[in-house]
Amino acid sequence: MFSLTTHDQLIPRAAVISQSTASFPISKDLFYHISKVTTNPIWSENWNKNDTNIYFNPVLLSCRIPSNISSIGTFLTTKPCGKSVSTNNYFKVKERGGKNERFTICVKPLDFLEDISKRLIQWIEINRLLGADRIEIYVRKVTNSVWKALKWYSLKYPGKFLIRKFRRITQEKDSSPDVLRNIWQKRRYELIAYNDCFYRNLETTDFIIPLDIDEIIVPRTATNWKQLLQGIFSHSPEPEEKYASFMTSNTYYFGELTPNDIFFLKNINRSQFSPPEESGKSFISTKNALTVFNHYALQVLKPGITRVYFLPSKDVQLNHYKQNCDVAILPE
Repeated sequence: MFSLTTHDQLIPRAAVISQSTASFPISKDLFYHISKVTTNPIWSENWNKNDTNIYFNPVLLSCRIPSNISSIGTFLTTKPCGKSVSTNNYFKVKERGGKNERFTICVKPLDFLEDISKRLIQWIEINRLLGADRIEIYVRKVTNSVWKALKWYSLKYPGKFLIRKFRRITQEKDSSPDVLRNIWQKRRYELIAYNDCFYRNLETTDFIIPLDIDEIIVPRTATNWKQLLQGIFSHSPEPEEKYASFMTSNTYYFGELTPNDIFFLKNINRSQFSPPEESGKSFISTKNALTVFNHYALQVLKPGITRVYFLPSKDVQLNHYKQNCDVAILPE
């Protein structure tokens, strides 16, 4: 289901939720090295404490390879000291290459029954202007007009705009009577998409940005994200080396829209800034993060790295666009 990549030459990693569906040619002449997998849950149990439901959980798998072995692929098996030659359990390791992009936006699986194509196009264009080098959008279910818009961008900007179809694993039902379970399972699927996007772009981009299509990171003292971070790091280069994510403060913008409105110009009434760590989004370092979630790095790569650096709200903010002030979001 997800390609395997590497955080350094000796430790390939794969973000998985179930068996792989990748298909690659298998050679009988392959040299095998057997290595025990280390597992890292891509989840925090603090998010749904005392929940007794059974879930399909996202997991990061890592395996160490001797320095004298050049790995081209990895097989997964549940049998100790065994080897699997099934194409269903084969992950191809991506070749290492130099980073040539600064920012990649990762969008969780779109699941919309209504036509959001006009607003989606506006969102794509403003993010390209602000500095997105690449946009990867996961799609579960959208209308024909939305799909046509996405396909147009993927053909117009090959390699810079990618659509990834997202499907639930076969054992998972579309819905269950337990609404709360559906919500928490959906959140787990979102994390596998974000981490898949993170590892696909690990070798090519400096930062990934997990964004929803109603959110825009807006610099206040610069014209784009590159200038923003250059200005911040020029005063103190230490944060770029010691932090895994650079978080923006969230603020909500409210307003009813007509079909011809440009949503980020129409909505002018905003809330106060949300408290730190609440609802903000981050530039997540591919150099310092191990796993990610919707807002910032979930786990850091190594000791000495701090998860979050809070960017000053005087320099940048996250604009989060809503039609109205939902009391579930802003109870005050």
